[in-house]
Amino acid sequence: AAAAVRYVGTPGMNTICRGLLDGVEARYETRAVAMRRGGGGGADRGWVLEHAKSGSALGEYDFLICTDKTAAAQHRKDLDRELLDDFVQPASAVPSVPSLALMVAVEQTRCGFDSLLLEGHPTFS
Repeated sequence: AAAAVRYVGTPGMNTICRGLLDGVEARYETRAVAMRRGGGGGADRGWVLEHAKSGSALGEYDFLICTDKTAAAQHRKDLDRELLDDFVQPASAVPSVPSLALMVAVEQTRCGFDSLLLEGHPTFS
């Protein structure tokens, strides 16, 4: 069987995403809070995003797409629970598995490989 193709973001983990978003305005390393403009039609619809620390405006948008399970967490006071019911209930039912992600940077190795994949290991897989 052919080996699986794996992609590694170099020089950083978000390099693949940056490449896919070429030509699209994107902000990185920014935590945003969302404020609902209103429930009515027309100009009252949509979302206003603000920088979580500075409060500076990040823009106004017609839609807000939540793809991260943590958006369903109760500590997200900026997201209107009623508006997110269709997302929160199924997302809350997804079990979380405790995990540890580790990235180690060294100047130079003599290992002869760039990455290590542990498949089927009882502890590290």
